[in-house]
Amino acid sequence: MTKQKNDIKIEAGDKPKKINIDDIVINPELMPREELDKTLVETYAENVDALPPIILNQEDVLIDGWHRLEAHKLKGLKEIEYILKKTKDDKEIMEEAVKANATHGKQLSMKEKKKTAIRLFDASDGNPDYKKHLLSIFGVSKSTLYKWIEDIAKEKEELFKDDIINTYLQAELTEEQVAEKYNVAQSTVSKIVNDLAKSLNSEKSINEEIFDSNIWEINTANSFDESDMCYNETALNTNILYRYTKPFDIVYIPTETTMLDSCKKWLRRYFTGDEMVAKPHLAALDYNKDFKKDISRIRTRMKEGHIIIKCNNLQEDTTVFTMMEKQGMSLLNRIIIPKLKSSFEDGYESLLVYKVK
Repeated sequence: MTKQKNDIKIEAGDKPKKINIDDIVINPELMPREELDKTLVETYAENVDALPPIILNQEDVLIDGWHRLEAHKLKGLKEIEYILKKTKDDKEIMEEAVKANATHGKQLSMKEKKKTAIRLFDASDGNPDYKKHLLSIFGVSKSTLYKWIEDIAKEKEELFKDDIINTYLQAELTEEQVAEKYNVAQSTVSKIVNDLAKSLNSEKSINEEIFDSNIWEINTANSFDESDMCYNETALNTNILYRYTKPFDIVYIPTETTMLDSCKKWLRRYFTGDEMVAKPHLAALDYNKDFKKDISRIRTRMKEGHIIIKCNNLQEDTTVFTMMEKQGMSLLNRIIIPKLKSSFEDGYESLLVYKVK
């Protein structure tokens, strides 16, 4: 007999246990989810006591609950509740992860489902009978699943290219290092990158989202309000990238913002602050420690590029401006944005754009 707790089924007698967070094994190769939703982690962190236990196998490998685990880390907790689910191999770990996701939490995207389905089918050595099992755990139509796996070699090649591009865009590795990581020639990585840039025709597409009005006239202190335009954060990100960068330029983003998604969309390489997962918002940063450490990383990893920092209020804006000035960074633009949905007393936020050279 089972009982339900926050949509996770707990077998009678399987009382959740506690484990030291540092003992949990996270294997990205076995996880269907491609990346964390930092906003969701923060939301979970505000209600950790209400979260259901995570799921681990007998070797303490994480099966389900990545966001919940990171939320506990964000709160500075040392232990977390878990349910034990015994598995016989890596394929079963992935299967159980998909099953668990179907019942609770943030749902997998179709891209994540497709990628995992292909990996599972490939691990089954193309067993036709295994298709029925995949249909039962992914909850997609028969035609959709069969389309995913009809040409597995081609799909695997495309997924391999996606992995290379995603790694290259993160800018932590050089093109040569990416090639070494995936055991391919550097010329192969170059071709994948260049072909993608041509196929997306980024600059033509990005131009369609540029504001009709020119907001770039003032160099160091620019502002606008609702009467000038309907503020849209994604559109503003697009304009900043278009104004200051070109495809595969490097942008440093110290805290979690939608700029990260814009960089991926418009093929701008990016890297983030070391403390981003642990401290998703600028207000949580220790400027004398975390920020200086990241600036040091910039100096060693970026010969040239841009730093784009989102400040949520006047205090953050002033603090960042002062810190960057001390570091000798050149301010290109300060964009003051009225908050249409502001919870801050000063009612605005800002984007600071710096040049690294």
